[in-house]
Amino acid sequence: MNTELTKLDRKVRTAFDRFIGEISCSKLLGRIAKNPDRRQEAAIANYFRDSLDREFQSKLKVWLEYPQNGYIYDIAILWPKQRQEVIAVVEVKTPFTDSGGIRSKTDQLPKDMGALKVALDAEVTAAYELVTPIGSYPVRSNGDMIVMSKKAVTDKYGIQWPMCNTYPVSGKRDVDKAMNTFSAEHDLNVTQIRDWKHIDLPRPRPRVHSFIDCALYKVWQNPNCNV
Repeated sequence: MNTELTKLDRKVRTAFDRFIGEISCSKLLGRIAKNPDRRQEAAIANYFRDSLDREFQSKLKVWLEYPQNGYIYDIAILWPKQRQEVIAVVEVKTPFTDSGGIRSKTDQLPKDMGALKVALDAEVTAAYELVTPIGSYPVRSNGDMIVMSKKAVTDKYGIQWPMCNTYPVSGKRDVDKAMNTFSAEHDLNVTQIRDWKHIDLPRPRPRVHSFIDCALYKVWQNPNCNV
């Protein structure tokens, strides 16, 4: 077993746990869940980058939007300045849980798998995918979800992408299926190294509930691939 890889995985897992603690009290993410304004993936990447940075304590450098091999990786982990060698990359996806949101937005995952494969072909030590479905919906005074049409929810509560009420049944399963399908298409293997965590975010306004679900996947070359 590669000792350096095992150590790296352990630190990334620990950073994920710290990341969970940080975002659980993020008023920013609560507001983004209600009205994203294209901020969701950048915000998540920034939180995870900060958590990784604290975990590595300047022994490694952690960069956002790092250009490498024709791609711009959401997060890259590098050796210190004198070497500038990328040892790990992380791609981030934050789909919304509105009706069709998970299925339609997992269509973006093939691009991530392609980017991670290129990084692995270039012999980075490790590649990861952080998937964080995010959603918001109106609630009654007892906390139960109010089921309304998307337009009615948007008009009354200002929620841009109201949660689909079938999400708890289908959302995580759809992401898991997509990750396995798209990684196999790129001759990669994938596994969760941190399972799904559901986090209730601070409410952006009364009677509006916001949440985020998080999972961390490890991606690596399929050893049975003959390419």
